Amino acid sequence: PAEGTTTFHDAIFGDITVENSTLDDQVLLKRDGLPTYNFANVIDDHLMGITHVVRGSEYLSSAPKYDLLYHAFGWDVPTYVHCSPVMRDAQNKMSKRHGDPSYEDLKAGISKSPAIFDRAKLDHFNAVYLRSMSPEAFAKVAEPYIRQSVKGDFDICAIAGLLQARCEKLTEIPEKVDFFDACPDCCVDAFTNKKSKTNPEICKAMLEAAIPMLEALPDWTDESIHDGLVALAEKLGVKNATLMWPVRIAASGKLVTPGGAVEICRILGRDETLKRLRAGLEKLV
Repeated sequence: PAEGTTTFHDAIFGDITVENSTLDDQVLLKRDGLPTYNFANVIDDHLMGITHVVRGSEYLSSAPKYDLLYHAFGWDVPTYVHCSPVMRDAQNKMSKRHGDPSYEDLKAGISKSPAIFDRAKLDHFNAVYLRSMSPEAFAKVAEPYIRQSVKGDFDICAIAGLLQARCEKLTEIPEKVDFFDACPDCCVDAFTNKKSKTNPEICKAMLEAAIPMLEALPDWTDESIHDGLVALAEKLGVKNATLMWPVRIAASGKLVTPGGAVEICRILGRDETLKRLRAGLEKLV
């Protein structure tokens, strides 16, 4: 057609519309009777049942001609996928005429050994990507996973803040934060930790001292909870970890948590924290 427009769809570039008046008059057969490439290409692809055509984006300008031929024959148009070229530099495509690497250069370097899909390395890359996100962006993508197990009225952004540096995959999140809604019923053995120098008897004394101190704090912030616990540990003559361990275990019911005692207590809130610490203390009596 000499007038009107032709619209074709590309999987990468979307719908592209061109004015038919801008298209060259398409030559189908040469003087010697042989078909031109543009004509033979369409016939060949159709006869071979080609469903997807993947090629360089420099051929986008030829796509309207192919599209018109397919429609003229009444054939299904394949899915076009025009890929951007690999560049030698900002201005030039890679070209063997300029000494750039070619397939031939790669043949000697193809390994005869079977390839291994390194899941651990993939998880590492995923973790690096998650940690490089802004806190706001991470919180947005993490929220649906947090909400799978956290239904209560908790600060989701604060929970996401605990997770960003401590998870490799978003799918790990629900299991990591399920204790916020309901504290798991951990056994007494969880209060014993060699590194923190704790056992059930020591943890009992720690919780008996921590509960009234936390109850009397003037405000419930990370800073006030931290300072209160550190000051209490100094008063009791123990290392910070000796006090923090039973507080975190009682508050979360888990040996491994995304965040320490201070952050968990602050997010849980004063009332819920004290309720859990008292329940933990009952196990140690």
